[in-house]
Amino acid sequence: MFRSYDCKIVLPDGSEYPGCRFGARTDRVCEIVFNTSMVGYQEIVSDPSYTGQLVVMTYPIIGNYGVTDEDFETKIPTIGGLVVREYNDIPSNFRYTKTLSEILEDYGIPAIAGVDMEQYESAAIDGATRWDMAVRITLPSILPTIVTMFILQIGSILSAGFDQIFNLYNPTVYKVADIIDTYVYRVGINEMKYDYTTAVGLFKNVVGFGLVIITNFIVRHIGEGEHGIW
Repeated sequence: MFRSYDCKIVLPDGSEYPGCRFGARTDRVCEIVFNTSMVGYQEIVSDPSYTGQLVVMTYPIIGNYGVTDEDFETKIPTIGGLVVREYNDIPSNFRYTKTLSEILEDYGIPAIAGVDMEQYESAAIDGATRWDMAVRITLPSILPTIVTMFILQIGSILSAGFDQIFNLYNPTVYKVADIIDTYVYRVGINEMKYDYTTAVGLFKNVVGFGLVIITNFIVRHIGEGEHGIW
């Protein structure tokens, strides 16, 4: 029976993969991993090694033989979520006690069906290893996020960590221990030179902002305009 899409997967690069929800109606933030097994989805769902991870099943039909009480790997499944191409909610198995959706709902695990996994399926068919998939599919999809975080971190390069230095700060090490933040504190608070230290703090922020602009320009130039904050 046809169902309209009512949920989606959102990757760090902003790409969205819509699908149909089953299992628990909740949202999760998870690491995505893949499993190419043709059978054994109950064991995968209840495998403790997948704790907190969103497992993408590359086999096209999942749920067709239901879930059996005797086949769990652990009593309480801790998987982060499940992604399948097609979910069968009418099992054909005399041993089954519940459907996969019912088990996921019982343990608060969200799942989504109908997601197009063509990229990863094609890579698996072509003999790509997990490393190949990570380098050629996953890494390019999260590269914009990596670049954005790198650019923003460059802006705080002049902040060397005020707390760590201040805790070991004393007059005997002023000449070698001072950073901009501790210098502003010492001169501005202790010597009450507020106007001077305000200018020093402003200079630090201007330099940090300039580094962000320069780094963003270099990244956009290297990536031919595909990456960067603006």
